[in-house]
Amino acid sequence: MAERIRIGQLRWPVRLVQRLQTAQLAPGVSITEVAADPIIRHADIQPLGATQFFGSITADPDKPVTHRVIMRWTDYVDYTHAIERVTTRPNGSQRVETFRVRRIYEIEGRKRFVCLECQLEQAQ
Repeated sequence: MAERIRIGQLRWPVRLVQRLQTAQLAPGVSITEVAADPIIRHADIQPLGATQFFGSITADPDKPVTHRVIMRWTDYVDYTHAIERVTTRPNGSQRVETFRVRRIYEIEGRKRFVCLECQLEQAQ
């Protein structure tokens, strides 16, 4: 990314949650997923353009990337984490978006900001 990141760009309050999967012994249910340890951060969330999206599919077809999330550096983020953004619509209802983390890299090599390439998993 050629453009420098500024703190003011991180305008969306998001929840960073770790997804834990546990096996269940009950009949008919094999794996239960629980969101644990939510942390509130501010982030910049941008959708990728068509060229970048199709490039991500070409690079790794099993892990398509639809959005880029930039936030302050966090050491412990890995592929078991998800980003949840809740926005309020003008009519008072809420829209909840869940992004699955696919790729992680630091920006400018100074451990100041991290870029998470994510896949939009759910929008309600």
